[in-house]
Amino acid sequence: MYGILRIDPEGYEAADVEQFMTLKDCDTRLSRSYGGEDATYDLQNRRPDAFTINGRVAPYTFNPDHGSPIVVSEGDTVRLHLVNAWFMSHPMYTHNHRFRTVEKDGAEYPEVM
Repeated sequence: MYGILRIDPEGYEAADVEQFMTLKDCDTRLSRSYGGEDATYDLQNRRPDAFTINGRVAPYTFNPDHGSPIVVSEGDTVRLHLVNAWFMSHPMYTHNHRFRTVEKDGAEYPEVM
């Protein structure tokens, strides 16, 4: 089990749109081997083949009825909280929007000069 524990600091200003996303990968050979299929899982040779956002895989990650895509209006302040629960670092980006990193690992991110 994994996810986000959120505690707002005193004086926290909410954004117009605020979303929480936990990104996870998995090698389905593990669950398939537990299910009795002829699949061999090896922790030293992981081959992730399923990628989730908040426990959902495509096409559910593209469906507005399931919380995605995130719909915003021009001028909205949007705050995305991203948690990387993968085995490795993975880049995450938004399509058709610019964004600024304000915190990393719970600490303020320094401004680039």
